[in-house]
Amino acid sequence: MVSDFCLPDLGWLKSKDGKEEVHIIFKAGKNREGYFGNDDLFKQTRHAIKLFEDNFNGTTITAFAFDNATTHQK
Repeated sequence: MVSDFCLPDLGWLKSKDGKEEVHIIFKAGKNREGYFGNDDLFKQTRHAIKLFEDNFNGTTITAFAFDNATTHQK
C-alpha cells in the first residue's frame, strides 16, 4: 500500500530541499506490518500539513480530500 499527497502545482508533496517526503509504503496484512489505521493517517496528515506550510510560508490555503476507505470514517 502507498499513501501520499499530491499537489497540482508541485506534484508529490516534499520539502523545498527535497529531503523530506510524506509518502508511506506499507505492507498491509495480518502477517506483515499490520494495517494502516486512523493514527497512521493522522500522523501522516500532520506531517503533510507541516511540509505544505514550509512550501507556501502561510501564503495559501489548502483542502485535504480523502477517499472512502474505512480509515477515513473516524
